[in-house]
Amino acid sequence: MNKYFEEISGYQDIKEKLEIILEMLNKKTEYIEKGVGVDNAVLILVESGTGKTVIANCFISATDRSAYVCKKSISGAEAVDGIVATFEDAMKNEPSIVLIESLDDYFRDNSDEMTEEFAVIQSFLDVPLFSIQLSFFIAMITMIINRIERA
Repeated sequence: MNKYFEEISGYQDIKEKLEIILEMLNKKTEYIEKGVGVDNAVLILVESGTGKTVIANCFISATDRSAYVCKKSISGAEAVDGIVATFEDAMKNEPSIVLIESLDDYFRDNSDEMTEEFAVIQSFLDVPLFSIQLSFFIAMITMIINRIERA
């Protein structure tokens, strides 16, 4: 295993899978020429306080790409404008990575109803606005695990 994740103890299976993804991402053209589909996203789904951000930052560092972060600190129209600006900046500066910290924070508290902010993020992720060859995003989810277990 490469040095990318050496500062992270444990999580051996996750680190091995991320190493494979890094290999494919860093040599994407080679894999595509061989007919291998290369995903443009990683979803990190773990409990709060388990080192998601450290893992994501190690992953980003290993790609030598510009990183743009969406982290919810405000709500409403101002948050939507910030999300749009983040994705637009990332698209202007491809190849890039958008890190969505705590995607579950974009849901309404104690509700399964989607917020406008979440809808905007989803629209960027569903529509192929990014160059398929160059961009990547990481979404990290924690609290949504509790909502799934309650359902």
